[in-house]
Amino acid sequence: MSYAPRFYTMAARSPAHDLKLDGTAMYCATDGCGTKTIDFETRQRRPSVKDDVAKMARVTDYLSSLGFYWPIVSAQDCPATAPLH
Repeated sequence: MSYAPRFYTMAARSPAHDLKLDGTAMYCATDGCGTKTIDFETRQRRPSVKDDVAKMARVTDYLSSLGFYWPIVSAQDCPATAPLH
């Protein structure tokens, strides 16, 4: 632990959105990575798919109170590459 940096920056694609982790701010984020979701149109519970990951990321992007996006659901239709979505 003595070699670990005390503060660091979680870099974003755009430096304007970098998160400085120095103890002066608090960031809220999404979390989960569930295997089921509620369909936006039918309101029925079903396995989550890659398109759900994308839709939820877009919704999260519009919420200014969230500092970063962590996948809420996983892509059950792409099991080999699910961690990448």
